[in-house]
Order: sequence, then C-alpha cells, then structure tokens
Amino acid sequence: MSSLTPSPVCRFFLHDVHTSTGVQLSKRGAKAIPARWQNNQYAVELHVHAAAARHPWRVASAAEADLIVVRANFSLWCFLGKGYSERRLWQAMLRDRTLWPKGNGTGGVPKWVALQYGLCPPPWIGARPSDVIVMRDRLRQSTRGGRSERNVSFVSPFLVSEPGWLVGPEGANYVATT
Repeated sequence: MSSLTPSPVCRFFLHDVHTSTGVQLSKRGAKAIPARWQNNQYAVELHVHAAAARHPWRVASAAEADLIVVRANFSLWCFLGKGYSERRLWQAMLRDRTLWPKGNGTGGVPKWVALQYGLCPPPWIGARPSDVIVMRDRLRQSTRGGRSERNVSFVSPFLVSEPGWLVGPEGANYVATT
C-alpha cells in the first residue's frame, strides 16, 4: 500500500480578471465607490486579495499553481448596482484562457472566487463551472421551493477592519486598494 505525501503548501496564482478581460468599472462607476469602502463589512475581497499578493505560497504563473485565486471585486460592483457589469465580467472570465485553458469554462486547476455581498445573486446564469470554489458571507434562501443555495463552497464572516481598539494598530491603519 502506498501513501501519498500531502504537499506542505497550496501554491496559488493570483489572477486579476479586470486586467485580463478588460472589463472595468466606468469612470462614473469608479467615482461612486464609497470613500471608506475598504472598511465596509463586504470588502473582504480587497483584504483577501491584498494578503494573497504578498503571500509566500503565491506563484508566478497558473501553470505552477494548485489553485487560481480570482481577483475581482464582485461585492463592490453589486453594492454599486452593477449587476449587468458583473455578469458581463463573468462571461468574459469564461473565455479567459488563463483560467480555463480549453475555453468556455472548462479545464485547468480549481478557481477560488469571493462573492461576499450576499444580497446579490451570483454573476453566472445557469450552472457555474464545477471547478469554481465560491466564498460567500451567508447561504441565501432560494426563491424556488424554499431550498437553501447549494452552489456555495464555503462561508466566511464579515470583514472587521475597525475600530482601531478592536483590530489593533496594524488593522486600523491598513488600506486596501480597489
């Protein structure tokens, strides 16, 4: 009987889909970003992506990775009422060959996507690709038959980035970019 030795790390590639797809907030949309968005309870994506950018397990290419962390700010876009733009970004992501080398949402390593603003529906229409791991802030009740949402891979808590007395001096001064 052979034993598999688990890898001591999970190598991940941080992939900015706004840059790779060219789907960005308009100038008007960017002006609508709340001044203190980085401290909003739904701004978890900003902090996770900032931490991932400086993490020692990050690798330089998707070919080296065990996981692709998708850098997108779906929660902000939803908060701003940009649901159509979210779906447009998702459709562009499905054609992104870094994420899915075979195209059309197939192939490659698992992808991790944060969708922290639970009041909005997911950006995909129909089924999402089976290799997408989703982080949500809560499970939503379905409007169809009252069943709970089944397309969530795991749930995380809200962001707590202030007040300073609660999070400590480093957390109180941390500023994540959008």
